[in-house]
Amino acid sequence: MPEYLCRMSLVEALTDFLAGLAAELGPAGFFAVMFLESIIVPVPSEVVLVTAGLAAGRSSASLLGFFVAATLGSLAGAMTIYTLARVLGVKLVEKYGRYLGVRESHLKAAAAFFEKYGALSVFLARFVPGVRSLIGIPAGIVGMDPRLYALAAGAGGAIWNAAFILLGVVVEGSLSAAKHYSAYIDAAGAAALLILAALALRKVKLNRAAQKVLTSSTLQ
Repeated sequence: MPEYLCRMSLVEALTDFLAGLAAELGPAGFFAVMFLESIIVPVPSEVVLVTAGLAAGRSSASLLGFFVAATLGSLAGAMTIYTLARVLGVKLVEKYGRYLGVRESHLKAAAAFFEKYGALSVFLARFVPGVRSLIGIPAGIVGMDPRLYALAAGAGGAIWNAAFILLGVVVEGSLSAAKHYSAYIDAAGAAALLILAALALRKVKLNRAAQKVLTSSTLQ
């Protein structure tokens, strides 16, 4: 079997195991699994949250209980990644960044970007699988306001969690149907993030062009 298929099988097996375990443990289980997913453990949260919707419909636990547990778990994980990046990331970049072509000017540019677009970037990133777990790293390294980061990450995570838990209720636990609909949600989040990145890049280019014109006129 090709190596990439083996990796996919392992991820699927891990996801199925954790989703089943969370369903058995109730809200506390979903808190734990969503925490792990938010600290870059390769577990597709869509599957876990759909399972939460199914479990809520079959148990005495309320949908609200599962939603709150999942949202608090994802926020706790997001803040953990952010804090680690803020404490350790800057030191690592300062020590090893030059070997990767990362300079102080790059950090300043990233800090300026997050100062202006950070909240929106973090919010939208929480709708993009993979990126949702990683966005806390650059936010922490550049020192984004932790309260603003928590608000953006929490809001994005809450909407994401609510969407897939309710999807689990609507499709009655059918993972194949859930994956079909979740693809549209993933695509919408990725498209919004790409549009924001394009607008930010355009803004940077316009600022550089304006700076060159200003410098040229000053020299004359």
